[in-house]
Amino acid sequence: MEPLAQQHEGEAPAAPPPPRRAYSVPEFCEAYRISRSLFYDEVRRGTGPRTFKSGKRTLVSVEAADEWRRAKEAAA
Repeated sequence: MEPLAQQHEGEAPAAPPPPRRAYSVPEFCEAYRISRSLFYDEVRRGTGPRTFKSGKRTLVSVEAADEWRRAKEAAA
């Protein structure tokens, strides 16, 4: 069985994935190298990133993640 991403001769290259617009909580924590417990502590204290719900999922927009990072850098 061939890998799905393999390109065959004469075929157009696969389209790149769409740009990321939001992180799940685990993705955000991995991207910023923080624990989930620290993430939820920050949210409880009001110092975490803004979040929104999509169904049952909690997400952090790329813009909210950038704002959170800039606020942390300014506080350092």
